[in-house]
Amino acid sequence: MATTVHPPPAGIDDFARRPDMAEAMAQGWDAIVNDWLDGAAGYYGDETNPSLFYNAQRDDTPGAGATDDAVWDAFPLAITKWFAGDDDPERTRWRAADTPRAYPGRYRRVVDGRLGEPIDLTHRQQDEYCEWFAVRDGEAIRRITFTSEAPEYWMYLAHGTPEFLPQGHPDHDRFAGDMSLVEELYQEHVDPSATVQDLTWPYDVAQAVSTSQGVRWLLRPAGSYNPFNKWNTTLGAMHLTHPANTLGAEINLAGGATVRRIGPDPDDPQALICCSQYGDANRSSDPIIGAKVYEFASQGLSVSLPDPVGLYIQSYNQDLFAGPAGESLERAWTVTRGDQASEQVLRLVFEVPEDLGFTVEDVQAGGFPVQWGGQVADAVKIHLTGMAKDLGVGGQGRAVECPGACCEDPDRPGVVAVVDVGTDCAQIDWTRFAPVLEQEQALAPVAQAVPPPEGDGTLVAFAVPDSRR
Repeated sequence: MATTVHPPPAGIDDFARRPDMAEAMAQGWDAIVNDWLDGAAGYYGDETNPSLFYNAQRDDTPGAGATDDAVWDAFPLAITKWFAGDDDPERTRWRAADTPRAYPGRYRRVVDGRLGEPIDLTHRQQDEYCEWFAVRDGEAIRRITFTSEAPEYWMYLAHGTPEFLPQGHPDHDRFAGDMSLVEELYQEHVDPSATVQDLTWPYDVAQAVSTSQGVRWLLRPAGSYNPFNKWNTTLGAMHLTHPANTLGAEINLAGGATVRRIGPDPDDPQALICCSQYGDANRSSDPIIGAKVYEFASQGLSVSLPDPVGLYIQSYNQDLFAGPAGESLERAWTVTRGDQASEQVLRLVFEVPEDLGFTVEDVQAGGFPVQWGGQVADAVKIHLTGMAKDLGVGGQGRAVECPGACCEDPDRPGVVAVVDVGTDCAQIDWTRFAPVLEQEQALAPVAQAVPPPEGDGTLVAFAVPDSRR
């Protein structure tokens, strides 16, 4: 049977740090997760073709669902694919993965109630639901921190239930957020000098949010949490920053993969994702997650995500690394958030113990000295657990046609674009799939990613959109 309350990712005990608010925080997070799961269950089905995605908390049928893991590599497959034909593909992909990328057009300053100029922001190019940051002394790496924590959880800690639940929802005002807790956790895990001022917007900002009604602008007042703050981008990593690395994406992907399709080979993850359009076919994560869910759905089983809902660092291969004289580096790995025993790791640190007498730059990884965090990411695995149960609706549904297909880059085998059926592949601009390699290139002006505001640019702010799907 399901738990009575959806716990936070990995069952982390952050709420206990605020005893007077802990119950409200737990109830608020539970309401948000229920809203996401219920929304996905309702979206991917109708009266004639019932959804095979369900919220396990709503299930009162006897017996527990069967669980199985989808497991993939932390290093971005999209970057590996792009540079596969490079003269030195290994070093090039490692260098690219450690390079930040501009995040253009989605955040603008608000001046006198109007949308102003775009704000220069960056995110990591690490898109497999795992990101890392290498702390350096000069050019030498001292420590590498990995995180699989979704940004939604941190927005919740900062701004509470009003961030996710619309006016009129019974839990809209359950928890108002606590920026002092966010500051406390940053100080503990990233840097003791982090302050609320560092972590928040210094002026009013508008964020472009994609909704079922198109792009809308969400007001972020001065003093609200900035997920792209310096301690989560240029100076560290507290949680995920890549636009595709969200809990919402995970849930929507799982829901979309329950829709049975006519035509694709059910044993071919690439064919399934190209057909159903539930993610990025160049990643490891999306095709693997989708294929695992589809395996359940194709048997007529209903699918859900077990508690605690999240994506986790599953494991790391210690055998890939050795000290300069062959020293074991078993003690170099430390789990600092999450639960290693249950394979629900949220935060993982790679740092050579001081008593060994050398540092990370002296470590050998497959015959190469460690110069980039991506070399260590090669040893890390991420996973998502799916849950399946026969709720008696599988036989009522029908398979439907594929809305999508894939085009392949003629110059880079394996690099593909998920498109609508009938799209002319010759019209695809393949440069938009290219990773960036250097800081200067990453921060250079790029094409506007969001349409400019209409009319005179007056900001019509909204609290929470009806749907961000």
